[in-house]
Amino acid sequence: MKDKENRTYIVTEVCPHCGHEVEIHGWDTDRDGYKAVCPYCGGRIMLCDECRHCGAGDCDYNSTTDTCRYNPGPKPSIKLCVETPKGILMATAATDPIHPGISIEMHRTDNDYELLLALVELDGADIVSRIWGDANVEDYTCKEVHRGIEAAFDTDADSICAQNSIE
Repeated sequence: MKDKENRTYIVTEVCPHCGHEVEIHGWDTDRDGYKAVCPYCGGRIMLCDECRHCGAGDCDYNSTTDTCRYNPGPKPSIKLCVETPKGILMATAATDPIHPGISIEMHRTDNDYELLLALVELDGADIVSRIWGDANVEDYTCKEVHRGIEAAFDTDADSICAQNSIE
């Protein structure tokens, strides 16, 4: 909202799921966003009317894609593919928000099977690599917790190369 001094922090919308008019006191779209939960049915309510009051212009909600400027939907998955004689190696972003990372899988054009080869992810406070070294075993066969990451970034690139060089 352009005029924050006159803001009421009261949001009123009709729930598209149950039809109840919902009035929420103390709602700050800068802090709480443009989505709420209906206290009657638990359905999601898009606070479309707030676009008109916040200076963002008209509501651009698209009911077909269930998206708008404040609810853009899931980010498209970016894939990096490399063809090899054994199959296609594909690196994709992991979908677990608690463990963000990258998985590497092998694909072949003659079937839909995806063979997980490696996963590099955040695990607690650590960056961890897991390797599936045996395609016949469901669980990973090797786990490596990466060490020295902070020190590597605290040091300039020339000294890192000098430390890692083979004499």
